[in-house]
Amino acid sequence: MAALLGKDSLTAAEAARARVLAALSWARITGAKPRLAVRVPASAAAVLAAIVARNMRNPKGYRAENLGDYSYQLLGGDPTALDPTGEEWTQLAPGDAFTILPGAAPPRPTCTGGCC
Repeated sequence: MAALLGKDSLTAAEAARARVLAALSWARITGAKPRLAVRVPASAAAVLAAIVARNMRNPKGYRAENLGDYSYQLLGGDPTALDPTGEEWTQLAPGDAFTILPGAAPPRPTCTGGCC
């Protein structure tokens, strides 16, 4: 987390805040997609780290900033939201449409009427 924030290390308070943010975010993710709690994708740690870093960089949720003639505005969703972005949801559940399990046998048809 420190590296994502461009620091050598986190203070104890920052580390505690990062753990709380990660836990809250994971609870929201698994609330929306319960099967992720059972089968955690490898990308989950990276997505959680990105969400926590976003929140720690911008804890007050500023969306725009002005300095003299210079100004900029963040586009998209709430910069302090604990929910993943659209791209992050895709990373968490790339096979959302269907899942292919290697080595799983297809279901056998049930035969009635003496056809087997």
